[in-house]
Amino acid sequence: METSHKLQKLIDTAIATKDKLERQIYAAAVISSAFEKKGIQTVLVGGAVVEYYTAGGYTTLTLI
Repeated sequence: METSHKLQKLIDTAIATKDKLERQIYAAAVISSAFEKKGIQTVLVGGAVVEYYTAGGYTTLTLI
């Protein structure tokens, strides 16, 4: 399977996922995979990591 097709499949799965934390994990996988294709290693930091590590115990709030 072509890399761009794999990435699109991950994006589609993220969109269809109702759980916020699971969607964020899929989004991180898409970003990491896209950079990996270019030979760039990624490290996730910040609020999303804290939210994942605490299983949603602490959440990043977006004010609009």
